[in-house]
Amino acid sequence: MKINTHGIKMRGLKKASGATINSFDCFSQISFDTETGEIYEDYHVGSPANSWTVYHKPSIVTVCYTRRHMTMQEIADAIYRDVNDLPLEAW
Repeated sequence: MKINTHGIKMRGLKKASGATINSFDCFSQISFDTETGEIYEDYHVGSPANSWTVYHKPSIVTVCYTRRHMTMQEIADAIYRDVNDLPLEAW
C-alpha cells in the first residue's frame, strides 16, 4: 500500500511509526523538519504537560503527541494538517 504524503517530502516515516506504541503512562512526540522533511519521534514518560523535547531550529515543528500507535499514513496526515495549518474539524 502506497502512503499518501500529500506531496510533502517525508523522511523517517516508517521509523517514527514503528516507535509509537500504545501506552498509558508514556507518549511519543512527533516533530517534523519543514526544510529537510525529516520526521522525529521522541519517547517520553509522563504527560505532554510536564515533559517534551525542544528543538532549537525554527524549521522543526511539533506535529502531535500520542499515547497510541500511529500508522505511517496517520503520521503523514498529521504532518499535512500541521504544515497547512488545518483545524482538526477540517480533517
